[in-house]
This record gives sequence, structure tokens and C-alpha cells, in this order.
Amino acid sequence: MQTDSRAAHPQTVVIADDLSGAGECASEFTPRGGSTCLQLVPGPATGLSLPGPGVLVWDLDTRDTAPVLHPAVTASIGASRRTYLKIDSLLRGNWPLLVAAVVRAAQHPALMCPALPRLKRGLHEGRIDIPPEQTLTHYTASAVEGLRQAGLQAGHHRLDTTGEGAMREGLRAALARDAVTVVDARTDAELDAMARVLESLPTPYTAIGSAGLAGALARQRGILAAACTLGAPDRMAVLVGSLTGPARQQLSQLAQASGEAVRWWHPGQGLQAGGEAGHKPAPRLRLYATRCEGQPAPAGRELARHFARDVAPHLEDADCIVATGGETARALCDVLGMEHLQVLGQLEPGISLARLPGPGRPRYLAIKSGSFGDPDTLVRLARSGGLLPAIP
Repeated sequence: MQTDSRAAHPQTVVIADDLSGAGECASEFTPRGGSTCLQLVPGPATGLSLPGPGVLVWDLDTRDTAPVLHPAVTASIGASRRTYLKIDSLLRGNWPLLVAAVVRAAQHPALMCPALPRLKRGLHEGRIDIPPEQTLTHYTASAVEGLRQAGLQAGHHRLDTTGEGAMREGLRAALARDAVTVVDARTDAELDAMARVLESLPTPYTAIGSAGLAGALARQRGILAAACTLGAPDRMAVLVGSLTGPARQQLSQLAQASGEAVRWWHPGQGLQAGGEAGHKPAPRLRLYATRCEGQPAPAGRELARHFARDVAPHLEDADCIVATGGETARALCDVLGMEHLQVLGQLEPGISLARLPGPGRPRYLAIKSGSFGDPDTLVRLARSGGLLPAIP
């Protein structure tokens, strides 16, 4: 992979360990009416095809693998004013090793706060803080301890609430002491305060967090996250590779609301027969999902890769593809030979919309995390695209 000269001086570099997170942060930094280039690494790319300097987003696809920074990624970090490392808000995956790789490559003051207030996910005393009703798998140890085990000098900081000046000076001093400063937060106001301090630094900096801190930095720079719509796709395909409870509930709701049967994909058996064959013409809305009952499920990455490979031939006439699960979305992009995506904005918080590159008619990919959303999330997407009747 060779670095395109147009990307030599990006103002902001965003690095993510999975595609749903990369798309979510790209949406936060995409101004209304604009787009942001999301580059897939390692992928099949032999070079970059970027819209120019500004914001450059990388999906490393390393949630469950050892993170390695491609030279092009390292070069973009060195040229940027701000580096944003997107990690999971529940600190799942190999985040300590990825943080260590990026912090060492950047050599900048680094602040870490994975809080995501809109989902009631905070950080308290350096640990993930979620409501009791959110029975979600998350990292339970101290974030500081996780960073230290990865070989980083890390410290913990609580924001000073006595005034803006004291808060700013205290946080600046903390950033000067340690390689990474873990900061507690439960609210967007606290994230906004962190963003103001980071932007006031005279040197480049590294920020580490979820879409929460990314949104705060975008707001500090005057960027209002681009809201977009699906328009009116002629045909939509919905892929649910994620095995999480929210994803399965959303699929069930969509199947019930649309009356469309789900075409199931089984490990070792492939995609079940039927579905389109019973419709003349083919239905405008088609549903595909993995099913692993009665046998051990393959690792997420392997499951997504085989699922995407078998479903891809059925997607050629789809104007819009909705992929639930970052691994599912990334596997589909790899199967289709995508080198990069043009992120247009968010359909709703946490769901990004990207234009697929290539000749011919425009085609779009909506990317959603498997653990995100309420039961009606997929129903709303289908309805917004005119694939389901509007509510009277």
C-alpha cells in the first residue's frame, strides 16, 4: 500500500479496530453536505484513493487480533494535528495493545475516556460504569491497570469541578505526567470539557475513546454530525451476522413487520435454498442471517467471512445493504473487493451510511454495531427507505 500525496497532511486521523466503530466516528467528523474517506486496512488495497486532506479514517479490523500499524497509518499519524483512536465503549477486544501501538507511534500527550453518555455508559474511578439493567459483557478491571500491563505509563485523573481554569490546568498537568491519562466522565458536558482542553494544547495530541469523545471533539471544531437519509432504494438487503441479543431481536421485529422470511445461513451448510425463488419479481426487501443452533459457533471473524462470501452473489441488485455487526460489514467489503468507503453521515446515532465505490448506479452500505439499538431499529431503517409502509 502506498500513501497518496493528497493525504500527506490530514488535520485529523481516526483509527478504529472495527468497521462499525470506524463508520460511527467518521460520521461524527463528517460535516453536513460532505463526506469522509474510510480506508480499509489491510484489505486488498494497493494505494489510497482519498478526497484530500482533512479527516482520514482507518479501519484496522483488529478487534480480536494482534494490532499492527501499517506504515501508511503511522505516516498519517505523524502528519496530523489530532489522532483519535476509537475503542469499544465497554472496552472489549485487544484495546490495551492497540492503545500502546498508537501512543508509541504518535509520541503525543494522550487522553483516554471511552464513556458514551447517550447509551448511559460512563467511566468511574477508571472502570466501566453502566446501569444494572444493561447486562452487557464489558471489561471489569481498571483501565489504568490494563494500560500498564501493556507496558504504558498510565495515570488516572478526575476533572476539577471548581471552575474552568482549574479544570484546564489540572488536566494539562496530568497529560504532561503520563503517557496516557485516563479521565472519568459520565456526561457529554464532561467530554466537551476534555475536548476544549485537548484543542487548546500547543502540540498535537492523541485522544482515545468511543464515539462519545469523538463527537465532543467534532463539536469543539464546529462540526455538526451529518444526518442523512436512505432516500428511496429500489431494493434493500439486510445482513445480520451478529449473534448478540439486540441484533436478533431487531431481525425478528423486521421479519414480523415486513412479512419476509429470513434466509438462514448455517456453518458448514451455507445459505438455505428458497427465499427469492418464491417471489416473482424478487422482493424489494430481503433478509439474510446466520444461525448456529445445535453446534459451536465459529469465531466471529471466520463466521462473518464465510457468511459474507455466500451471501454476496445475492446482493448484486441491492441498492442499499444494511450490515449488522462490524465484522459482518467488514467481511462483506473484503468479499466485494472494497478498498475504501465514502461515509456520508449517520442515519441515526450509531448507524453510519457509506457510498460504495465503483461504476454504475450508486450503491450504499448502512453499518450498525450488533449490540446497538432498540428492537425497532431495523424496522425504522426499512420504513425510512420506503421498504415498509409509513406509520399512519
